[in-house]
Amino acid sequence: MTGVKNKTAYQDTESRFEEEMRQGKPEFAVVVLDINGLKKVNDTYGHDFGDMLIISACRLICKTFQHSPVYRIGGDEFVVILEKATSTITRNSLKIAERNRRIQPKRPGGHPGSIARGIAIYNSETDLVFANVFKRADDAMYQNKAAMKERRRQQESSE
Repeated sequence: MTGVKNKTAYQDTESRFEEEMRQGKPEFAVVVLDINGLKKVNDTYGHDFGDMLIISACRLICKTFQHSPVYRIGGDEFVVILEKATSTITRNSLKIAERNRRIQPKRPGGHPGSIARGIAIYNSETDLVFANVFKRADDAMYQNKAAMKERRRQQESSE
């Protein structure tokens, strides 16, 4: 449906990085992204509109990360793996984090949705397995999701 790599491809890539981690010190970062409000769209407008939201969000993610592989690992969850020199990853991660704040796929009816994101850079001293990097990125994504909900709640209460 989205044209991006699937969970099986992601697991293959994860295995490749596990091997690279055993053999040396690869330089990479993991970005975890999650579409906010998909369940509400599915429940309110139907799954066809939910699919449209997923496709719209996926296009924006692919545009943002046009030089990195994008994987859809769940219904509304995507992973991007950034590979390059550590300094470049750090610099790009900050740019990506800022850019992703503006990613807002349109929901049915023209209302913007949002995408929560979290980024973690591989650290050879603390990350024993690839899953450690993913977990840090996933945790950061959930923190971002909670902050987005809180901001939305505050905006609604001030209106």
